Amino acid sequence: MYVSFLLSCDFVERSYLQFLEAPEFRNVTLKCLAEIAALSVGPEYDPKFVILFAMVMTSVNRMIPPSTNIAQAYQNAGDSGQELVLNLALFLANFLSNHLRAVESEQNRDVLLNAHLYMVKISQVDEREIFKICLEYWLKLVAELYDEIQSLPIGDSGLLMGLSLGGSNGASMLNGISLRKNIYSDVLSNLRLVVIERMVKPEEVRIFWSSQPARPNVSKLGPYCRER
Repeated sequence: MYVSFLLSCDFVERSYLQFLEAPEFRNVTLKCLAEIAALSVGPEYDPKFVILFAMVMTSVNRMIPPSTNIAQAYQNAGDSGQELVLNLALFLANFLSNHLRAVESEQNRDVLLNAHLYMVKISQVDEREIFKICLEYWLKLVAELYDEIQSLPIGDSGLLMGLSLGGSNGASMLNGISLRKNIYSDVLSNLRLVVIERMVKPEEVRIFWSSQPARPNVSKLGPYCRER
């Protein structure tokens, strides 16, 4: 009964969404919505979560347009703006971790991909806590998509390897099979770039040889620059 009331459209609109876009209330409102998104309840509440998600993402698109470079905006923002990005990461990670299947239907595809666009952009923010929040969700999603492939009635391990590498023989076997990973093909492509960019870079070492028969002079240049 409590959850049903909490997720009722009128209550959400009156108590949360009217404050979400107000600069002085948006952070505390988004924190509350992140807590609601973390609720793990029965599938009978899925329609209410879908409506909540669509409402919140509509407001998010107005507050932070999809074309925004969130990583750069975060660096230039004040404490309130940076907190907004953190709270948005929490909301998206909580909702998608607990209610992803509810918004994977065809009619909700646009808002689903829109939310993942924001997750990819937020993952580019150079802040450890935010990246950790995003990474935990990405690991969960990728594990589910991998398990889906593993559960297919295909016994040839070579075929599975072909699928993972994009082999044409493996892909041809999947014609007519609806896979969740197909929904996220563009998302995963962008995610690969983000992960590569955020990988720990090795130190570059330069060795100077002298004419003297001594040990080489080794100097560390430090981490690679991002521009490299």
